[in-house]
Order: sequence, then structure tokens, then C-alpha cells
Amino acid sequence: MRGESVPEGELAGAAAVHRLLHTPPDRLEGLAAQVGVGGVLALVYAFGGMASGDRRSRNAVSFARLHPERAHLLFDAGWRACADWPSSFHGLLERLRTRASERKGRYGIAKEFGRLHDWLSDIGDQTYGRVALKAFADHVAARPELATRALVALRRRAEAPPEHTGMTLMRAARLPNVAFETLRRLVDRHGLALAGGGGKGAPVLLRASVVRTLKAEMARLVDQDAAWHLFGMGKRTFVELRDTDLLPLPVPGADVLPPPAWALAADLFGRPVWAVADLETFVRRFDAAVVRRRGGGRLIGLPTVARMLSGLGLGMEQVLRVVLDGRLRPAALTAGKRGLARLAFRREDAVALQKAMAAEKRGTLSVNGAARTLGVKQEVAYQWVRRGLLPTVLVPGKRAETGRRVTTEAIDAFRERYVTASELRSAGALGRSRKLALDIIAMGVAPVCGPSVDGARQYLFPRAEVRDALSGASGRPE
Repeated sequence: MRGESVPEGELAGAAAVHRLLHTPPDRLEGLAAQVGVGGVLALVYAFGGMASGDRRSRNAVSFARLHPERAHLLFDAGWRACADWPSSFHGLLERLRTRASERKGRYGIAKEFGRLHDWLSDIGDQTYGRVALKAFADHVAARPELATRALVALRRRAEAPPEHTGMTLMRAARLPNVAFETLRRLVDRHGLALAGGGGKGAPVLLRASVVRTLKAEMARLVDQDAAWHLFGMGKRTFVELRDTDLLPLPVPGADVLPPPAWALAADLFGRPVWAVADLETFVRRFDAAVVRRRGGGRLIGLPTVARMLSGLGLGMEQVLRVVLDGRLRPAALTAGKRGLARLAFRREDAVALQKAMAAEKRGTLSVNGAARTLGVKQEVAYQWVRRGLLPTVLVPGKRAETGRRVTTEAIDAFRERYVTASELRSAGALGRSRKLALDIIAMGVAPVCGPSVDGARQYLFPRAEVRDALSGASGRPE
């Protein structure tokens, strides 16, 4: 019976097999040089059947006899899987994966590749079987998103570079030492899973390199309990300082996309954390303030200094600011201690500071006292303070007046710079008109504060401008 002709493009595999059969053993190349002609033919036939989904006979000759119309297609598909080994074989594996939904099972190698792994295991004692199994394991190891418990894949993944290895969520939760649910929420929130959503029994896989990075970033962060130990101070003191602008800010969580690794690590703690480097930099600022002086003298620690100044109403925050401002310089660093507990001060320096700050406290007035001194209502004085016209200073004390005290120098400077209409009336300037402030404005002097400027009850003028305006007015002809 006369055979039917087939397209030339479908004969590439048959032609390649024909050339292979007529190649001397010493001239074999590629896969054939590794497994021999017989090994290549076995792989071609097996891979061709898997690629076409048609393998009804375990013998190539029998298949050709039973299905002569498809034999060339089987050899063509099989040869394409072996021609450029192993990349051509890996291409076949990816094509097999596209039909995974047609196979039974929930996940794993059998679901992804069908009967391929079983067949490779059966021929593992053959040279061509070992070569093919190695290429298969390499492909699976390079794709950690493939969930499997196959020993050959697990062994190869253990040998693979970190960027090619995967890790289950359960194991990953143990590695960074965080709660499983905390890690799961982070993975779901930021889409960190390589594969698996927790359904159908498939494990959730993470890239192992990402987990190791998170662990390294977590080692660079500390929570509040570790932070106050690092500072060498009590927890209560750290809590008091935490909400001031003195301490470094906590590390923000992963609120930006894509989040950096340190932000993800901060979220894994589930509570405020600080960068160890930031806290160490903060401590080094105080270490740099040490001025070693000759001579003896009793040395005291930072807590003792804080107790000495507490009678003036100073807390630890103000004491640390005094050190940073240079008003109290540490004289040494105590060995065997850490953080701020290392700071040692000469007692006479602390006593001198205590006396100086007490004197400062006695040399200031409250805003109410300043108002009485300036002869104005207290609400007028408070308005000048809010406008920055009458500056205030920080002095020891925890009363409501803290931070709103006025020095005698500030009052003297205020009187030299500004003048009110009531002060001018009392001096007899331009008579005793009730409209004196309006007359001064009409003369071209702009008030810096008052009813038409900011709603204050009393007008305030630059003294020099008023003096010049009055001098000009007195020289005008009648």
C-alpha cells in the first residue's frame, strides 16, 4: 500500500534520529555523548509521548507499527525536547505544566508534570535516566514556587543558591522568631508568597533569601524593652523621653509600596521599634561631650545629677538637654556600664549648675508679673508673648509657667524697642487725647500689635518711629 506524504517540517525529528543512527560513536556530541545513541532514542520516544499526550506502547517499533500516521510526530516532539539539552528539556517541562489543570491532585510534581517523575525514578539505574533526573531536579530547584515533597527536588533545593530556594511559611515563622499569624498577615498584605494561598493543602512558600533578609533586618531593630536596656536607663525614664523630640523616632512600618526590607521587619515586631544604629548614634552624642579635666573631685552618675536638679523641677529630658547644650559636661565614662549610665560628672560642676539655674529662676517673672511691670493687662502681655514680641525662656519648674517666664533683660529690651499710647499719655506727649493712638497712626506710624492688627486690646508701636514722628510734628509750623 502506498504511504501518504507528510509536511517536511514534521520530519525534523525523524531526520535527526536517522543522522544519529549513522554517526560514529567517537563523533557523538551533546546529550548523545553523555548517554549514547540508545539512551537518546529512549528519551526521544518517552518525551515525544508525553509532549503529545499519546503513549500507548512502551516500544517505539510497536508504536510505529500500530500508529504509522503519528510515529513521525512523536519522534519530532521527542527530538525537540532533547535537541538542545537541557534547556530544550526544560521547555518541555514548562509545556507539561500548562496542562496541570487536567490532572488529578491538589499540588505537587505529579500534578505539574504528570507521570514524568515516576518514569524517571524507574530508569534511575540507567545512565540516560540519571542524566534526565538531574536535569529535572535542576529545573524544579530553580522554581521554588513549585510546591512538592519529592526528595529529589528537596535535595537539589538545599544545594541551590539562596535566590532559587523556597521556604514554607511555618518554617519561615521559626527563622525570624516571630508569631506565625503575624508573618502570615505580612505576607498576605504585601504579596510576598511565591506560591500557595493556604488553600487545597498547598503550602505557602516564601523565597528563602527574603526570609533571611528579614531576619537580618530584625537583628538591627529593638523594641522598647531592649531599647531602655541599651540606653542603660530605667524603663519609666525611657517612656518619658519616648514622646519628646530628643530621642530618635521609631522605625516606620511598611506603609509605602514597594516596602523596603527594614519596614517589613519593623511590622513583624507588631509594636514600636527603633533602629539600633540610631540609638547608638544618640548615645555617642553624649560620649562626644566628655571633657576630661585634670585634678580630682568626686564623680557622680547621671541619675544622681537628675535627683539634684529635680528640686528645681527639672526632669531627665531637661537634664539631657543641658548636657547637649554644653552647660554640664561629662568628665569621664564609667567602665563596666553601658549607654547613658556610663556618663560621669564632677559633683562640683553639677552643684554649680544647680546654683546657676536656681538664680535664673529667681531672676525671671511670670507673664502676669511682666504685665504688671509694663503697666498693661495680662491678656495684652500674653498677646505680645504669642506674637513673639515679648520673648520667654525655659526655666526649671513643672508649673504652668514653665517655658513662659520673662527675664528682666527681655523686659528692658522690650521697653527700649516698643511704646504704647498709654505710656505716651502719661508722659504728656501731644496732650492727653483719648485718640492718641489713632493720631500716631495718622502720622504714618504702623502699629505692630493692636485692635486693627491682630485684635489685641492695646496698640503697640515701634518706639524709634514714634520718636521720629513726634519730632517732625513738633517742628511743623502752626
